[in-house]
Amino acid sequence: MKKIFQYCFILLLFSCQREYSFENGQHAKGSLQSDTTNNCLPKTITGIYTQGISLTDSNFITVSINVKQAGLFSISTDTVNGYYFTASGSFAALGIIQVQLNGKGKPAAIDTDNFKVSFDSSACMFQITTMAQNPTAAYTLHGSPNDCMNFTIHGVLAKNIPATDSNYVLIELNVTSQGIYSIKTNTVNGYYFTGTGKLNSTGIQTVSLKAIGSPIQSGNDLFTVNAITTNCSFTDTVLTAISVTNPDHFPLTANSNWNYDDLLNTGDTLNRKIVDSAIVNGRYYKRVNEKPINGSVTQFSYNKVDTNYYEYCSADQYTTSLKFAPEIKANILFLKENLSTDSSWVSDEYIGPATINQQAIFLQYKFTCKDANATVTVNGKTFAHVYIIELKPQVRSAITYPYASTGEIKTIYYAKGVGIIYSKTIVNSYIFQERQIRNWQVN
Repeated sequence: MKKIFQYCFILLLFSCQREYSFENGQHAKGSLQSDTTNNCLPKTITGIYTQGISLTDSNFITVSINVKQAGLFSISTDTVNGYYFTASGSFAALGIIQVQLNGKGKPAAIDTDNFKVSFDSSACMFQITTMAQNPTAAYTLHGSPNDCMNFTIHGVLAKNIPATDSNYVLIELNVTSQGIYSIKTNTVNGYYFTGTGKLNSTGIQTVSLKAIGSPIQSGNDLFTVNAITTNCSFTDTVLTAISVTNPDHFPLTANSNWNYDDLLNTGDTLNRKIVDSAIVNGRYYKRVNEKPINGSVTQFSYNKVDTNYYEYCSADQYTTSLKFAPEIKANILFLKENLSTDSSWVSDEYIGPATINQQAIFLQYKFTCKDANATVTVNGKTFAHVYIIELKPQVRSAITYPYASTGEIKTIYYAKGVGIIYSKTIVNSYIFQERQIRNWQVN
């Protein structure tokens, strides 16, 4: 049984690549990242948008740009319902970069506002709902003036890695009057937490404060939450991500190898090693030997074309629900570079008789990038720029349509410069296989 992993990620305006000089006025080139319906990715909208209330520093959006040429940039939206978003500066590095556009103006009416963001020759869309003016909520921080009571931190923050939507803290409020709230912490170590919204009931309520910024150093950071006349504190830990030199999420360099722990069978390990190359059907593949600690070697064939990764294998390799007889060979696109969160693709359709009753079965795989810029800790090591890929096998017969799930979900984490660091297969709600990386060498 094999696995596939994937994880995704995004950079901010920080980079350790060499910087460029723009005295000549060179303008940046690139494209806004969007999904298949042209919605901006990632969809990050911050702040409350209220009729008749001017926007502040708490009102901003973030968009992702694939920068192809460094230089000066100016990004803006059109003006809708009396307000707009804009940003300007310079890109000193190439690749996927996240940019914050600050809101300007004042919403004129209660409405659903559709904005168009433009950069270079690309554009994408996002939507904001403008609310009616509401009274300010009355509340106290649960735990004030000491530690915030029952706070929960989500996501992993790493040194010099920008925070994403997966980085936030949940805190509790004791609400005595419904209405709008706006809460912000102090800035510590280059980042802070903030949240706005509407409280629709009284009593103990939980709200989310999103991390904004990029931690400068690793260590423990003590934050103070300020809300109306009360405050409380919590501590967040910043880790140091491993350093990598390979730019790929699935390295295919000669003699690279990886060791994995089997989490379902304690003590069992698995080794994967790139051993040689071969040409199959006119395509050049790297061959990988996979060997359990107590078992025989299984060989896999992978290649990379432009920014796409393929595996040449049996078409039914990524499912346990069926086996084709006779075997059907396929070149399966299992991973891509430059992914965006929520982007997806579907494999080719494979058709053949199944071993159970020789009935013709149609098989395809749907891949979804659940996070294109994750920072995660696996087996005590912190990895940045991780793609989290979800794979779902789908089947149908010659007389049934559309495709139906087989009940299997494979989740694979691909760390930039390392490759697969974690994988889990769930079959009908039960964990079928789970592995995590122990150590590796990427040449």
